[in-house]
Amino acid sequence: MANSSGSRGPRKVPDRSAPDRPKKPYPGFPLTPHASGKWMKKIRGTIYYFSNWASRVDGVLQRVDGDGAKEAEAAYNAVRDDLHAGRTPRVEGDGLRVGQLCNHFLTAKARKKESGELGLRMFADYKGITDLLVETFGPTGWWTILPLTTSANYGQRWLANGRRCGSGTRSSGPRVFSSWKPGG
Repeated sequence: MANSSGSRGPRKVPDRSAPDRPKKPYPGFPLTPHASGKWMKKIRGTIYYFSNWASRVDGVLQRVDGDGAKEAEAAYNAVRDDLHAGRTPRVEGDGLRVGQLCNHFLTAKARKKESGELGLRMFADYKGITDLLVETFGPTGWWTILPLTTSANYGQRWLANGRRCGSGTRSSGPRVFSSWKPGG
């Protein structure tokens, strides 16, 4: 017997009337079209889905105008840093970003400087601290989730740069924020 496996001919594949998947809008586009009609990205072994390139109408996928690539890329860009770092993406109103924290802090200290409660030298020290915080952690990093190793790196950079308080002693930098309260 030439065909001993018992098959009786070529296997028929069911006809799926799904539309062809869209091509990536440009070569470096980070997302891939998934068979479900969504844009997807596999990060750290988990697949994440973003905006639709097709929608289901009566059980059949139909392409969306523009393929939803711009919306999907915007949604991906909003959460990509957290996903690649292994963190659960945060919502915009769920904490303070480093840049926001530094701006609030400096605004409070500027008011004290204008009222005469704070000297020019101390304000300049605070400005140096906030500039280094933004340089080290980035303005869009979340202040509430900075890892201890990053904070230690910040302290080492602060001391390595020879940063000193107005009194001539070395400043620890991060401790400035531990006693600060909004509006204070």
